[in-house]
Amino acid sequence: MAMRVNYELVDKAINDYNKYRSPEAIAYLIDINGRYLTIKFEGSICFTCGFYDYFEDLIYILINYGVLCKIVEVLAEGEEITVKYEVVGLNLELTA
Repeated sequence: MAMRVNYELVDKAINDYNKYRSPEAIAYLIDINGRYLTIKFEGSICFTCGFYDYFEDLIYILINYGVLCKIVEVLAEGEEITVKYEVVGLNLELTA
């Protein structure tokens, strides 16, 4: 059975992320394709200290919405970073 990631849950998680991280880091949902999420990050993100912390923080917020995922790719172009996450599980108790 294929996992279906709920757009609304991901959108709520991103809104929560932006509530606490903006304007230093702002996340935008670019795509949900099967079990993959593509998120664009913009802002004055520090490239030398805790670079991955910005992207890992979103993982913890997604967990609160029942979406369990891991980072599979990070592409940085200037001050714009695109991160691909793989959804590895859904906590149906939280997503219902």
